[in-house]
Amino acid sequence: LIGLHLLQQSTSPITLGTHGYFTQNTLTMVAPFESEESVWAKSQKRFGLLKKYEIDIVYIITVSNTYSFTIGDITFEAIPFYEWSLSDFDNIVN
Repeated sequence: LIGLHLLQQSTSPITLGTHGYFTQNTLTMVAPFESEESVWAKSQKRFGLLKKYEIDIVYIITVSNTYSFTIGDITFEAIPFYEWSLSDFDNIVN
């Protein structure tokens, strides 16, 4: 569903292995049931890869959790799928 939503927005997502979808300095990853601490630990391990692709922001798509944190100069923002999928709704409708 996430890939389809990105295609619908005409952003031409590229999969970045199992890490998520890469579009214009943004990574959208799926972590529906993981805790903030778990995502933070995995993000620490992926930091070098994120810097290599010059990623500025990582959207973490969850089922219901909302949180954010920063590692270095990369912002990580967790948002529930239903909010994320409607966040650009005006541009899709028009």
